[in-house]
Amino acid sequence: MSSLLSWPNSTTGVGDPIAHGTTTDGRRSLPPPCSPTLRPCVASAAVWRSSRSSRLGARDEEELDVLLEMAPPLNAIHSYSSPQLQATLERSAYLAEKLSRPRDSMSCLVGLCAVRFVQGHVTDAYELATRALDLAEAEPKTAGQAHMVMAGSLTSLGRLEEAIDHFERSRELSRGSVSLIIGTLPEVHGLAWSAHAHWMLGNREQAIVRCREAVEIAKSADHPYSLAVALGYSATTHQLVHDRTGAAEAANELISLCERYSFSFYGQWGWWSTAGCWAVRPASFASSRASTSFGRRARTLACRTGCTCWRT
Repeated sequence: MSSLLSWPNSTTGVGDPIAHGTTTDGRRSLPPPCSPTLRPCVASAAVWRSSRSSRLGARDEEELDVLLEMAPPLNAIHSYSSPQLQATLERSAYLAEKLSRPRDSMSCLVGLCAVRFVQGHVTDAYELATRALDLAEAEPKTAGQAHMVMAGSLTSLGRLEEAIDHFERSRELSRGSVSLIIGTLPEVHGLAWSAHAHWMLGNREQAIVRCREAVEIAKSADHPYSLAVALGYSATTHQLVHDRTGAAEAANELISLCERYSFSFYGQWGWWSTAGCWAVRPASFASSRASTSFGRRARTLACRTGCTCWRT
């Protein structure tokens, strides 16, 4: 049996049962793997595989680039809790890891953290923020984003001192940086978000200052969606410190902005803040009816976008 599977001598081809391309029973045999006959075929197959791999890699690169561009408008129109946005970010995260693009991997984790946070899954958000922060060590230019979502997650987990530290770190690293995958400027978003942590620690003045700074930076950058974030936190924070006038001003500006650009999520904050401002005024038929109307509008918007934060 061994003689039937042997190849001819590389120089003479003599002395082996299989020689000159035939077997002992007269059937044609395949040339050896090292045979000059197969070398062109092997080379062609290798070239084809390499070309196919390159084509697939290029297609994945193009798909990832498109998905990354889709995320911000999807968030602005459908909100963070949108299943379409979540699917887009999950696919983006998979491709970014596959293509070894760590900066994009970190950005996708930041986006998914925001999605899970707004959906009410704070523990999941914290885990995603931790993974993003691990990748951020190698991406200092975008590390502020990871610190921001970590700070936000820690705020909701009640770890306020840690949250403030991450918010401050985020601000240091985010000055002048590009917008997040969710479409906001991290410097603005982080400042505005930190207002809630300061308020919960009893720092009412610091909370208001953070909101004011966020609004100013967003306006100077001429970035509408970041301005919506800043006004949303400003309206709710002024309401928390019982400043009805400040809450109403921020809420009215926010509602107008969101209606102009069709922003969904933060428009809810404006309607709820406006409803709250009416609700705390002296009781009257008109104010009671207005409060109910605004509350109904906000609740309807929350149901449409799938947000769990305002369903009470």
